[in-house]
Amino acid sequence: MPSLQSRHIDNVYSIATGTALADPATSLVHKSWARCVRDHGLDPSRPTPARILPAHEVRAHQQQLEHFLCTARAGMEDIYRRVADLGYMVLLTDAEGITVDYIGNPAWDDQLRKAGLYLGADWNEAHAGTCGVGTCLVEQAPMTCHQTEHFDATHIALTCTTAPLFDHGGRLTAVLDVSALHSPEAKESQHLVRHLVAIYARMIEDADFLRHFRGHWVLRLGSAFGLVDVAGELMLALDEAGTVVGANSSARRLFAAHPVGTGVAELLRMPLDAIWRLGASASAMPFAHTVLLPDGGEYHASLLAPRGPGEPGEPGDRPLPSVASTISTGPVREAVSSLEMSLIRDGMARFKGNKLRVASELGISRSYLYKRLAEMGPL
Repeated sequence: MPSLQSRHIDNVYSIATGTALADPATSLVHKSWARCVRDHGLDPSRPTPARILPAHEVRAHQQQLEHFLCTARAGMEDIYRRVADLGYMVLLTDAEGITVDYIGNPAWDDQLRKAGLYLGADWNEAHAGTCGVGTCLVEQAPMTCHQTEHFDATHIALTCTTAPLFDHGGRLTAVLDVSALHSPEAKESQHLVRHLVAIYARMIEDADFLRHFRGHWVLRLGSAFGLVDVAGELMLALDEAGTVVGANSSARRLFAAHPVGTGVAELLRMPLDAIWRLGASASAMPFAHTVLLPDGGEYHASLLAPRGPGEPGEPGDRPLPSVASTISTGPVREAVSSLEMSLIRDGMARFKGNKLRVASELGISRSYLYKRLAEMGPL
């Protein structure tokens, strides 16, 4: 009886060369098999061991992702805590498929290195064949490459679930991979892992987005009212004039035309002043916290103020913006100032003088709040 490896090699070759019909349910994998033979010149009958780059080459790849690595590591550690007991490990590769970070059980170190689930492993499809990382990089979409879906017979015991990571500018930057040396035969066993990987990929992307645009206003739009402040699916970074200067992956997918460079008022088809008021007070202007997008979708909105270098994690020292934010004098500026003071008085009354809570609700820093309270005098 032929071995599992020999049967796998025959199956890959027959489908990759078109002598057998591809299964529509695994068309992405079978398309990759054909690509491996046709474009990369790989031979399924010649299994290739994992390729691990030397340390100095790995460092060169890591240096190109220095800031992104810091953000991604936090997400990797968190997802690893959730899946480690189930036998999984976590990889992060760059856009070339080179593993630049990984977390695994030290007791399995030798097995993980041999399997290529290790720092410096090359998972580019041109070398490793169809696999979670390499094929994800080509397709730029989440996927699970389960056991015999791998091109190379060396890897048919593995299950690998991946998601692409795009940076704040929309460039494909990395791949998040959760893999296991052994798993149940049924691919359906990986559905939960695939869901987790997709969630953490978005969290890592959004954390990188917020880090990069920390000096800008960030408009968050989410479908869940109570979670929009921490889990807004769409994020748009705005300058003081209300022009979109950045958009996260979800926002880029939703808006057919790239939103960067467009005025947010035009994009959302609502007055700019109403958008700025989102950063004022949820209870003072509740109507402003529901946004109807051009496609008919209804989202709840939250506006995150810029954060200055002196207050990491807190909004910067600047007032709430308005359509008149560039006007230094005149009745419009006075009206804006009056509105701001009204909101501060309302917040101080509602939260019984709790300045930390008031600053958080209004999206301003504590130091700016103290400055405005001093100017206002006794309430």
